[in-house]
Amino acid sequence: FAGRSPTQPLTGADFAFGVLLTATGYVFGSFLTLVTAYPFSLSWSEGNRLYDYSIPFGSGRYQFVGQPDGTYDSVGRSLLWGLAFLVRDLPIWAHRLWNAFLSTAPHLLLGYLLARWSRIGGRERWLFGMWFFLFLAQGPIYTPLILSAILLIMTVSLSRWLLSAFGAALAGYYASLSRWTWLPASATWAGFLMLADFRLKKGEGWLAAAKRLIPVAVAALAGLAGGALANPKLFRPAKIAQGTSLSQPLLWYRLFPNSTSSLGLLLSLAIAVLPLVVLLIWAQASGRWKLNWVQILAFSLPSLALLGAGLVMSVKIGGGNNLHNLDMFLISLAFLAAILLRDLGGLKTEGLGWLPRSALALALLIPAWNALWVGVGLDLPPRAETAETLKVIRKQVERAAQAGEVLFMDQRQLLTFGYIQDMPLVAEYEKKYVMDQAMADNARYFADFYEDLRNKRFALIVAPPLFLIEKGSEFRWGEENDAWQKWVVAPLLCYYKPIRTFTNDSVQLLTPRDTPKNCPAGLETP
Repeated sequence: FAGRSPTQPLTGADFAFGVLLTATGYVFGSFLTLVTAYPFSLSWSEGNRLYDYSIPFGSGRYQFVGQPDGTYDSVGRSLLWGLAFLVRDLPIWAHRLWNAFLSTAPHLLLGYLLARWSRIGGRERWLFGMWFFLFLAQGPIYTPLILSAILLIMTVSLSRWLLSAFGAALAGYYASLSRWTWLPASATWAGFLMLADFRLKKGEGWLAAAKRLIPVAVAALAGLAGGALANPKLFRPAKIAQGTSLSQPLLWYRLFPNSTSSLGLLLSLAIAVLPLVVLLIWAQASGRWKLNWVQILAFSLPSLALLGAGLVMSVKIGGGNNLHNLDMFLISLAFLAAILLRDLGGLKTEGLGWLPRSALALALLIPAWNALWVGVGLDLPPRAETAETLKVIRKQVERAAQAGEVLFMDQRQLLTFGYIQDMPLVAEYEKKYVMDQAMADNARYFADFYEDLRNKRFALIVAPPLFLIEKGSEFRWGEENDAWQKWVVAPLLCYYKPIRTFTNDSVQLLTPRDTPKNCPAGLETP
């Protein structure tokens, strides 16, 4: 490393720095492998998400039939990823590069800013920044929540309560605009940052102490108010009840080892955070980290609440394979680690026993190890095969458009980036939204869908490959698959037949059947 003598032996800090640097580079590289001009979706939802992101600033490129459902995808997320659509005619690879940047750089920046806030410098600052980046990559954590935390770091301070309240309100607004379940995040972390410097004065009465806590309460309430204003439906319980979030089943067995997650949520979470939790508890119990009772309550109770909320969200159908729904809890722990470093004046290892040393080593190395599983190399079809697939789809779509409407249930990015041009876009029945309704058993929603299928509204449907295969919980994503089979695949194949299936590019083309076939019970024939 720079400034070291070549003969100077490596220390534990040198080793940790090298491991974290290597793992950080690996994560960045993993995202860069996704930067490709491949026209079809790289994952189950990636292509249609690119379409979602184009709506705020690029909706003029579509000839909509009906109105796009702008309330489905998170507005804050669409606005952020959609900034790239302000530059006209950017190719698909450039948007994937923007995604790689947004999925990495803000997280590393937040780690660096939090290290600077902790008043540590030199190599320790970069070591903490890289550890923070890798610790959050275990989620992973969506970028809008990271940007909200950055805003808090830049504005919140116990000595500047007006600026703190404004920053907390703005951070809360943006976080909740992106995902309404992030409502408590800004209030929690604003409280953490302001209480980090809160000290009880000797002989001070509780009333005097309470008065000094007013700025903290104001900032926390401002964060909650900002989040609430971003989601007016929070003031209308009936509106929330109509959504899918509260009607989708909870799969509690995914807390434990299962077919979707070999470790289960609890064991995965314990591996990711237990060493850090042990360090935090040990530092406080040993007297090295001197917290007063206000800080102990303010740091522990919200963290436990966010842990509980994250576990509930994680076991909802559609989740449970990683820790991303525990995002607020993970960031809270990382904030507490920064507060600990701030109070200790840096990473102090002198005189530590085997327990804190072991916990520290594991806390540093486990996120680096988990980073090895962040990404895998792309396995794309040969270019000639992809070009032929695109050629056939264009021909079929153009032919079908002369007879009726074409539904792009999937692969809407083909219209977004001009691979298929001058084609009206039916706004309804986008795959991700349809899947959300299927997992909620929303029969009312599917009534209109089945009516359109029955009436052969669409001359052609562009969909993912559809096969009638029920799985059950003993298979990976079994419940999700079976909901998709019940509400979408079976009715679709009742009224429509596949005419071409491109397995390597995950595309299927379907046209109406002359007569319905193998229809599920309850579906009427025309």
